[in-house]
Amino acid sequence: MAAICAAPTGKQELAPAIPVKAGRDWEGARPRAPRSDVKAEDRLPPNSRCDGLLALRGAEFILPNAETETAEQRRWYVFIAAVNAYPKLESERPIRNLFDPLMRALAPGQDPVRTVGDLRDDHLLWPPHVGFGYDLSEHWGVQFQLGYTAGKVRTVQDKRSLFLLPLHTDFEIQRGAAFAGVGLDYFPLGMVKRGDCHGVMERLKAARPSLGARFTLTYATYDAKVRVGLGPIPNLGLNFSDAWWVRSVNLDTGLDIPWTRHGLLSLNAGYNFFLERGYDFEGPAFTIAWKHYVR
Repeated sequence: MAAICAAPTGKQELAPAIPVKAGRDWEGARPRAPRSDVKAEDRLPPNSRCDGLLALRGAEFILPNAETETAEQRRWYVFIAAVNAYPKLESERPIRNLFDPLMRALAPGQDPVRTVGDLRDDHLLWPPHVGFGYDLSEHWGVQFQLGYTAGKVRTVQDKRSLFLLPLHTDFEIQRGAAFAGVGLDYFPLGMVKRGDCHGVMERLKAARPSLGARFTLTYATYDAKVRVGLGPIPNLGLNFSDAWWVRSVNLDTGLDIPWTRHGLLSLNAGYNFFLERGYDFEGPAFTIAWKHYVR
């Protein structure tokens, strides 16, 4: 028989067959020792494998292990994430310090206007974003991200005023932000070894910490509409609008947790430092992301 582990496609030069004489080289079902007249170069190496290496005289054919390549050699990934942000929002302070006290003086039962700051305090600010990244080495990775978010808060009230007429107030605040950024991550203990994990504890034991930095460019918008009326008197309306380009740097620490063969759960906590309007946008941020390796 030919000295070959698996039959290749195409024309190949095969090692010479080992001659076997029926009835003399076999005793029952037990083969005898190889004949001494067979040349050493015609035999397969003792450590050759049939599952990944096809050994032929004068040539080697590597049959890659597909599972190993897809798990460990993929470096590109895409991700989807959400950030629980806590900006200062100092620009809303006049609402608390001026508008609310004035309306309450006219109508003692008046409730405070609900603002974006109230959404922040209720842990409801979760701007989403998507992106992609690349693992440069065992310890370094880069990523690009972009996102958009917008939200509106409106407070409408009709309270009895000191003039025995209903005081009508309609206060609407809308904020929006479109942003794009780049990031650099460092994994002091190396990146997560991706593979099949079973159970939460096994996944947590395989987690790896990271240190990161992000630079982001944001286009932020602000719109406010105020309507105030007393009984049959026509409402008085005021509109405020503004927009800004702002730059920020985020420094964070995080944890990557293997979850599936090609998917990671990434958690991090950091602080946003803004180069413009820091009194309005600076603050801590907590991110949860799902990374999926594609190639």
